[in-house]
Amino acid sequence: MNAAVYKSKFGFAVVGFLTVTFASILAFMLIQGEPVEAVGSVAAVFFLVESLIIYLNFSIEYVISADGYLNIRVGFLSSTSIDIREIKSVAKTRSWLSSPAPSLDRIMIKYGRSGSLIISPKNKAEFARDLKKINPEIDNQLDIGRFSDEGTTQQFSV
Repeated sequence: MNAAVYKSKFGFAVVGFLTVTFASILAFMLIQGEPVEAVGSVAAVFFLVESLIIYLNFSIEYVISADGYLNIRVGFLSSTSIDIREIKSVAKTRSWLSSPAPSLDRIMIKYGRSGSLIISPKNKAEFARDLKKINPEIDNQLDIGRFSDEGTTQQFSV
């Protein structure tokens, strides 16, 4: 198998929330009569922060390598590798935990003794199938149409 590259889903909800929040703060500053220079400075900082977040949204990649590793790349910031042979399960999750998953349409990968990682590949079903090609022992809970007892993990038939 050649390396398979999966781009992350775009996090419209996160970017939209930040845009509305930033715009509200700027509007409040203008209503309060803050100096134009102060509003401009805050707007510039907001623009830089939002630009970084949008860049990260587009730069996150999940690479299933030919040598059996899942490599997660987050732009120029970080890179993580997981041995696919150590992955125990893949399940849909609604967790808001910080992770290399800009979209809220996420999956949780459990690996090793107690490791877990939340990601948001565009094509979750194909991604899980590619993982199972390397490690057939993975419990692919994306194929089950039910909710977990905890209420945090949701599995769908794909």
